[in-house]
Amino acid sequence: VERGVGGHDHLYVHHHGALHDVPAHVKLVGALAFVGAVVVTDRTRIAVFALHAAVVAVGVVVARVPRRRASLQLLVETPVLLFALTLPFVVGGDRVALGPLDVSEEGLWGAWNILAKASLGVAAVLVLTATTSVGDLLAALRRLRVPQVLVAIASFMVRYLDILQSELHRMNIARISRGERPAWMVLSESALRTVRVEFWK
Repeated sequence: VERGVGGHDHLYVHHHGALHDVPAHVKLVGALAFVGAVVVTDRTRIAVFALHAAVVAVGVVVARVPRRRASLQLLVETPVLLFALTLPFVVGGDRVALGPLDVSEEGLWGAWNILAKASLGVAAVLVLTATTSVGDLLAALRRLRVPQVLVAIASFMVRYLDILQSELHRMNIARISRGERPAWMVLSESALRTVRVEFWK
């Protein structure tokens, strides 16, 4: 088992709870099954989406994922959110009044479909990564008979991302040691410190 592969286990919540003790391959299959169920759910089945959301919410609570951290990680779907918000205005079909706006009914359903499924999918991955280390996920892929080439590629990606992050950090240190400290870097570091504090609260 490749425990501690890379430094990307910052997503992992170090807590021995009910979900943490479930075998990694079981959690991986469960997450894939959940995402598959979400994808095939008809967009008009609001009650079913509510049930999906309840399942994810229970997972987040059991995994003890901090609310601020969960909110920050859900920001990864921001581009999807921005795209979905344009659909009511660009899709054709019957128009409906949404306050002072005249929008497409089909576009509203499309936006809801994308937002609901994307949010639930990201939340499911959040629970999986919060309760399973990177090494355990790679071991789960092997146990599930995923081709060794794909597992090796995933492992190399994790390692190279760590190397890239380390090299960027060293480059910044070297730049600062030479007295080169642009204003944008000072602002960026200040913003990162603020986000880090909020992230770990």
